[in-house]
Formats: sequence, structure tokens, C-alpha cells
Amino acid sequence: MTNASKYAQRVWTLCLLLACCSSIVAGEMARDVMRLAKRDHGLCAIIGTGSSETMELATDLAATGRMVVHVIALDDPSAVQLKSAARKLGLEGIVTVERLPIHPLPYRDDLVNLLVVPDGAQAKAAGLTRAEALRVVAPFGSLCIRDAGEWQVTLKPVSAGMDEWTHNVHGPDGNRVSADTVVSFPLGYRWHAGLPFNISNRERTENRYASTRGLAVTGGRCFTFSDSVIENIKGAYSLGQSKDQYVTARDAFNGLLLWRRKIGSVYYGGLWYMNLAPFVAVGDIVCTSSEKGGLLVLDAATGKVRRTIDTSYAPGDLLIDRGIIATATWKGGTSVGESKINRYERRRMDSGIAEGAVEAYSLKTGKQRWRHERLATSIRSANGLLFMVCREGPDQLEESRRFRRRGEAAPKDEDGNPLVFTRPTQSVVAVDLATGKKLWEVVASDFAGEESAQEHLRLDAVGSGVVSVIHSRDLRTDRVTLLSAKAGRVVLQKKSGHFPVLAGGKVHLGGRTYNSASGAELSKSGGLSIGSTVCTPSIAVNNMIVRNRGGAFTVDGRSMVYGGARGACSMSSVPAFGAFFTAQNWCLCSPQQISGFISFGPVRAVPSREEMMRATAVVRGPAFAAAAADEGEWPMFRYGPERGSACPRPGPAALDVLWQTSIPSPSTDTFATRNWAEYLNDPLTAPTVANGIAVTAAMDSHQVVGIRVRDGVIAWRFTAGGRIDSAPTVYRGICLFGAHDGFVYALNAADGQLRWRMRMAPNDDRMVSYGKVESPWPVIGSVLVDDGVAYASAGRTQGSDGGIVVRAFAPETGVVSWATVLGPSNNVRSLRRNDLILKTGDALQLMITRLNPSTGETVENPTQTLRAYLSVVTRLKRDIATQEKALKAAGEGTDRAAGIKAKLEKLRQGLAKQVKPPSERAPELGSGGRDSEGFVSWNWPRIGDRKFRGMAYGNVGGTLVSWDATAACKMTYDRRLALYDMAEVGKVGEKLAAKPDWAADLPAGYQVTSLVLCKDAVLVAGGVYKTSDKPTADTGFVALFSRAKGKKLGECALPAPVALGGVAVTGSGIVTTLRDSTVCLLGQKAAE
Repeated sequence: MTNASKYAQRVWTLCLLLACCSSIVAGEMARDVMRLAKRDHGLCAIIGTGSSETMELATDLAATGRMVVHVIALDDPSAVQLKSAARKLGLEGIVTVERLPIHPLPYRDDLVNLLVVPDGAQAKAAGLTRAEALRVVAPFGSLCIRDAGEWQVTLKPVSAGMDEWTHNVHGPDGNRVSADTVVSFPLGYRWHAGLPFNISNRERTENRYASTRGLAVTGGRCFTFSDSVIENIKGAYSLGQSKDQYVTARDAFNGLLLWRRKIGSVYYGGLWYMNLAPFVAVGDIVCTSSEKGGLLVLDAATGKVRRTIDTSYAPGDLLIDRGIIATATWKGGTSVGESKINRYERRRMDSGIAEGAVEAYSLKTGKQRWRHERLATSIRSANGLLFMVCREGPDQLEESRRFRRRGEAAPKDEDGNPLVFTRPTQSVVAVDLATGKKLWEVVASDFAGEESAQEHLRLDAVGSGVVSVIHSRDLRTDRVTLLSAKAGRVVLQKKSGHFPVLAGGKVHLGGRTYNSASGAELSKSGGLSIGSTVCTPSIAVNNMIVRNRGGAFTVDGRSMVYGGARGACSMSSVPAFGAFFTAQNWCLCSPQQISGFISFGPVRAVPSREEMMRATAVVRGPAFAAAAADEGEWPMFRYGPERGSACPRPGPAALDVLWQTSIPSPSTDTFATRNWAEYLNDPLTAPTVANGIAVTAAMDSHQVVGIRVRDGVIAWRFTAGGRIDSAPTVYRGICLFGAHDGFVYALNAADGQLRWRMRMAPNDDRMVSYGKVESPWPVIGSVLVDDGVAYASAGRTQGSDGGIVVRAFAPETGVVSWATVLGPSNNVRSLRRNDLILKTGDALQLMITRLNPSTGETVENPTQTLRAYLSVVTRLKRDIATQEKALKAAGEGTDRAAGIKAKLEKLRQGLAKQVKPPSERAPELGSGGRDSEGFVSWNWPRIGDRKFRGMAYGNVGGTLVSWDATAACKMTYDRRLALYDMAEVGKVGEKLAAKPDWAADLPAGYQVTSLVLCKDAVLVAGGVYKTSDKPTADTGFVALFSRAKGKKLGECALPAPVALGGVAVTGSGIVTTLRDSTVCLLGQKAAE
């Protein structure tokens, strides 16, 4: 039986007769549903009509602040009525209403905590079946169907075959094999949440690649131990970050945040795969180290402290088995593995520990069961026995390999010779888990010989009568010893670069299998093969080997790639509850990975290329035949199709605030909505302006808002089915935008009436993204209109769910002229996330891909061709330098030198054959084309630019760059401006030799998030952040500089920072959107 099966609940049906009459109010219905389902929080889906009962049920559940409510309306009039009800109560975005088919239901498997059907007969007539409804309900969740006044409540058990992941390496036995038989290919996204990527704290950068140091998935919850949380960041990245660790609990099936508990400044550092926090979640508790160095036992449901246990020293390794908490405690263990020079190191975090003790406590009472005064560096348990590797004192050999401070010499002896270190004495010890009675001990030199003096020992998998011991001269596995669990005798010892795994009663090592009792080889092939690692470990599950640092899997012996997520450093992608869970990273090796902590799992099918491209029907709205108006003043994001953020108008004569209007936007402080805050988006998108109407989107409320420019009055609001992440585009009186429901919408820009909508996504599937129900194929980035044709893209990334679909269509009618797919590939480094479409020369460009605007066919991107050439040349030069160094060390005339010379000749010939391709002066997204994000990146102002390394036009690069025909202007380091005449701007890849025409620095504490080239001025806008401990609130600014000389012409202070790209220069003034969800107009006040 799997671990999860222990928590499986028997399906039971409770029928309660409720009088079906007009006297029943929906408030009572909401309370009844929550009482019967035994749930007052989570993701709730409702299937119904626009009846008053359904409307009030949805709004009452949402009004609790603990439910994210998604309503599927059974007909179009119901959708209109339900949206109206949510709007009247200010619940837009908290209650999402969509008209979607219900057979099959659009939700991915095991996604919804509570599925409510107020009228079962009506839903059944529309095609809903109980089996289909239960498919989408998550284990531990409920299905509530009312038929003829009777509620039938079905609690869904944990599916047979689902396993859990309770310890850092599966269970207390450390075996890298999951018993989950539900997780399988094909794979697609389930949910993502949390900060987009790891924080790189400049005061302590070692863990930026692997901030999550503990991960457990149990009881329907996903627990993490990490310092990359929103509580540690401030208004701007330049202000620095806090360094506290937190335990976070999310719903394992949809990622909704359940609770977060601050642990404090404990630290486990170093980029080695077992440098992990002591962290276990079993049953209804979570156990880890407290800031003071004791054991902290938390309630798994609430995060409240159940008890603290005073230990001799700080817990360093931890397990829970058979009702006993066993921990290896280390003196000084609350902060281990910290680098002397503030950079990441691939060294073991425990090497400097000199003293410790192994202790056991009752899980139920917290009382100590036994204690051994021994320093243990790793512990495992199985079958009532506890095993440990004990060490006598610190590991000076490991410590000597750490990075030293500049000028710090290597340690020497009294004669001035470099000290030669060996490993301290190590031994493997077995004790009775319940009593602590010592059963046996074997010293490394006795079972591993003289080589052990240079080897680090670590316990790996235990069970099946054996204890596996990993020997490493440095970081990777060099040898494996299997000891008898009963007596400590050697069963098997082999040189191997693999981890042993225990499955089917056999020992699997490097693809071979062995008898666990005798060590005899059973087969030379066909066994599990998990190679050793330094960074991202592999895991075996359901005939798969997860090797997904590069998206690689071995499935039934065949190599397969899933490019949607890279296994997290130190943690990999953990299988549990029929899905995979992977923490954030800080790596550039997977530019296609979407943001946040990601869960992905089996999907019914991945759309084929043909299915992705297939056109869908255009749904006409009441304003379909409305007359077209004139062109806009600022028609799209960054002004024009080239996205150069430059306009031909002069800057305003003054920067007075002419009006300011607040746009309603939901709070992110409730239980249900706090998931949204970690997306780090501004509440409002950048504005666009046309025909006297400024248009912006309120992302969290799914609304597009039209505001009269003359007085700031809200003219209209339109609610879509999901987030709108970028500025709407206005073309000939048509407001075009895409939403995260997978649709493109066209509104009448004058009054907000729907002209038409068209599904960009290949189907109606739904996942959860940062606490909202969304399409796996959201429409990302502002719609591009060029030469009378509109272009949009849908899909999160090329790496998952069939990739990204791009469509060309008529703005007036939505009729598609062509479609193409930027699909997945086994070369994940060639893939990208979805972003903003722009016009480059005669081609469209989406990240690094260029398309023919007439046909959608892929055309060459000279910038990428050049980058590929430079990458090859750089690699060859590096390899040549390495071989030249090796040749010098080998000495002339040796056999080794002859081999090196042959390699050198081949490398030099390869370098000579490289022909540099022509370059171009064009926009480039990201430094060196390696970036994982482009224009649609609101992360960098808050958590740094690792995943947004900037943009460039030709060889002028910066965090922000704007350009027109005569100049290019860049912003770097948050507040430094430089303008170059276009005659001085070179091609991509060329060195920028010219000095700027002018440069200017804004004051400390300023951060520029908008940069516009005007006819006679450069406009910059952003935030002003406190640079001291004074309790000043963050504010905003807009400033003008002379385009000719860079002289500052004026500045306006604003009550909040300006949104990313949040300015539009018009004849009436500057329309600006702010982070406090307000819109304002800046210009010259009329004379009184």
C-alpha cells in the first residue's frame, strides 16, 4: 500500500433533504455546502445557470475571502447575469464566470477542491456525468450535487497508486524510488505559484540556484522550506532582501497558498545535492529546525506550532519513522555551508561541524527516547533500525577545498609546505530505532580499505536487508558499498558512478541488478540506472527515470523530453499524488521554463500541431458592425509595431497633475487572493489612447477599462474570462486584447461593447496559475496590428502543452488568415517562453523566432545566427585554451602530449572553418539572446534581472531601451540614462565604441520602469524608494530630459510608483498608470 493510501477516505454519500422553496436564501446554501463538504477554503467550481440561487451561492462563497470561485455558466445569458452579479459586489477576479462546455469538463485532473452543482438535473441534461465530475475533483475534495432538493456529497479518496514524498529523499529510507503509478506521460501543466524565480540576495548569493532546501508532499499538501518568498522582498530589488527562511504550505492539487510560517535566519548553503534542510512532513505534522536550534513541530493544516523540542545542538539531518523523530544534531548547525567569499560553492555543508549528537524523540509526546553523543553526517531508517555515518571531528580535507578570500594563502605546515589533509575517521553504525541500543559498528578503513582516507561516506538507500554507502573522493560517487543491515558485513562493493536503488526486492546499480542478501549479480542489464550528481538528482517512478535537469526522462527504456520545467537544483522534480513538483531555480539553461514553483502531470492528450493551428469560430457581439474610427494617439504597447517606445510628438510643456482616477482592483490580502501577489504584476497594465479614450487593463479583476481623457471619468468596463497581462491595442476604433482564458477580444473602443471574440487556445482546458483558473494557452502580450493585420500568440511556452500558437487575423472580424506553431523540441535551450510580438524589418518576431507576416512561415533571424556562431567560437577557444594548458602540464615528448596535440589540431581546424555570418542593427531580446523573458517581464524591478537580462537595439543594450530612426536611448542600473545618435549605433555583436551623446543619472532610490523617446525630449518614469530606515512610503515620478543635451526639464512627483511601461504620450498630455491602481493625466494646467 502506498503512503497516500493510508490517508484515503471511503467514498460516502450524505443525502440531506432541503426544502426547495423560495424561503431558502443563498447564504444558507453556501453555509450548507461548506458544512456538508467539510471545507471552507480552496478552489470551488460551480456549474449552473444565472438563477438567483447560483449567483448568490457563488458570491457568498467568494465573499468569505477563503474561496477562489470559478463558475461555468450553462448558457450565454447566464454568463452575463453571473458576471453582473459579481461586478455589483466588487468580486470581479475573485469570482470568474465563463461559458464553457461541461462534457468533458475543462479542468485538468484532480484540480478542484469543491465542485458544486446546484441543479443536478439541469447539469445532467447539459451532458454532465458523475464520473466526469469526480475526475476533476481533487483527492480530499468534495462533489456536491443537488437533485430535487437533496444534496448528495461525495468525498473523493486518494486514488489507488498515488504515493507521497515525506522526506527530502522520498522517505526515511532514502530510496530514490517512488511507488506512484499514476504519474505518466503525456505531461502538461497543473499549476504554478510563488515568486517567479529564486532571489539572489547580494549579501548572501550562495543559494540563488537552489533556494528551496526542503520539499515534502503529503496529506494533499505541498510543503517547502525556502527563503525565496514575497515576505523577503521589498519595493525595489536595489533595496536588498531579507534572509529569513519560511515553511510554506500549498494545496498539492492546485497550488493555492494555505499558510506560511517564518522560521528565521537558519541557513543551509552550498550547491551540492544533499545540502538540504532538516525537513519532514508526515501525517498531520511538519518538522524542521527552529531559529534557536531546536526541533520545531508544526500543525500541517494550520502552520501553528504544536511543540518545540530542545535538542543538544541544532538538527542537521532528520527523519520520522514508526512514531519516532530521529535527528542528527550539530553544534553550530543553524548556519552551515556559508561561503567565505559570498558565492555559491559545490561543497558539503557539514564539513566544518566538529561536534554533534544523535537523538530520538516521541512524535506523540515530544519526550526524548534516547541519545548518542556522536557526530552523524547522515541518517536513514528501515524495518525498525536506524543507521548513521559517524565522523570524528570536522572534515578538514573538504574545508580545504572551499574558496578562499582574495589574498588568503592555502594552509601550510611549520616548514612552509602545503598541508595535506585526509578525511577524519568515519564509521557506519546501526542502532535500534525504538531504544537506541547499538547493534553494530564498522569503521570505514575496515570495510573500505586505505582509499577511505580520501573518501567522504554518505548513507543512501536502506532496506531489503542492506545499507548502501556512497564513497566520494570529491563530489560525485566513486564507489558503492552494500552492508548487511543485520550485521554490518560487506555484501557488495563496486566502483560505480551511480546511486543504488532498491526495487522489487533487488539492488539496482548502474542498470545491473544484484541479490540483496548475497550481492550476487542477477542481471547485467534491464535494471534501474540512476547516475550520481552534484546538482540535480534523478528519481525512479512508474517505469520512468526523472533526469530532467534538461527536461530529459527515460520512459520504459526510451528517452523522452518534457520541456515545460527543469528539475530544481538539489530537489529535482518530485513525484507525488500523480504529478511532479519542481521548485524555482535561477538557471539560464532552461529559458523556456515558466515562472514559479511548478506542478505538472498527466494530461489526456497534448494537442498536435494541426490541432493547435485549427481555426475556431468567431463569436460575434452586439457591436460587431460598429463603424470604425480614426487611428489612436498611442495605439499599442510601446507605441508602434516595432515596439520602440518612441513617438513623434513633443514632450509636454509642463508636468502638472490634471486629474487622477482610481480603478477598482481586488485586494491581495485575503486568504483567496494572496496567491496573486507573488506574480509581482502591477495592478494596471500600461495605457493606450485613442479618440479621447485611455484604455488600460486591471489584471487581477480581468477587466479592460476605458477612461475619458478630458476629465478622467470611467467611460466603460468590460470583464474577460481571465487576466489581461499587457496593454490593449486600439486600431480604427477597435480595442483588441488577449486574456489568460485563451481568447482574443475585440471591443468598440468608444463604449466597451463586444464586437467579437475568438479562441486562440486549441481547446478549453483549464489549469491554475497564481491562484486563478486559466487556460494552459493564455494570450500573452499586446496584440500587434501592422498594415491592417492583427497578430497574437497563445501558450505559456514552447516546452509544454504543444507549444505556442501564433495567428494572423482581421481586426474588424477576427477571421484568421494563417496560423503557425512554435512547438516543442528535444533541444530545450532552443525553446522560449511566450512574450510580445513585434515587427523587425519585414518580419514578425516572437522572442528569438521570426516569421513571415504574410504566411507565418519561419524566416532566418540573423541575430540568432550570429549568436550561434559566437557561441561555437567561444566554446572552441575555451577548449583550445584548456588543451594548451594540459599540453604544458604533460610535457613535450610524452604519450599523453601526443594525444593532446591531436585534440588541439582538431579543435584549431574546427575554429578555422567557422565563418562569421552577417549581423544587423535590430532589436534583440535579452543579453546574448539567452534570456528567458522579453518585454512582458514585470519581475525585474522587484527581484532582479536574472531572468530579464535586458534588451538591446543593435549594440546598445540596457534594462530598458527605446529607439526611433535617429537615436537609441538606454537605461541601466535602475537610474542611469544614455542616448546615442543612430549613426553611432552598431550592429548586434559589435563593440559599442562610441560615447553617448549624453548621459544622466537620477538620484539614489529612483528606479526607471518606463522610457520614451519623444520628438524633443526623453521621458522617464518609475518609482522612488526609501534608501534609509525612515518610514517613508514608496512614491513615483515622471521626469523629462532634453533629447538634444540631456538637461533635466522637469519632474512630477506621484503618490505611487509608475507601472511597467505605464506611460502614453498624447496631444492632451501624458496618461500614466500607477502601482496603486490609479490613472492620471499629466500636462499643463489651463491658465486661470
